[in-house]
Amino acid sequence: MDKALINGSADPVSGEHMPAGYRELARDGLIYELPGIDHYPQMEAPNAVTRYYLEFLGPLTRRC
Repeated sequence: MDKALINGSADPVSGEHMPAGYRELARDGLIYELPGIDHYPQMEAPNAVTRYYLEFLGPLTRRC
């Protein structure tokens, strides 16, 4: 898996509707949704973003 989306569901610009569109474009991509998080998930929920990013990287780094 080489695609992932970490999404703040409360973002008025790219919130709840973004994962649906992403699923259409990247059918095999991972989607991590952060309920109650707005436009800057890396600032509002840094621990969750880091955890999901490292989870995504795990399989990729094992292939190298």
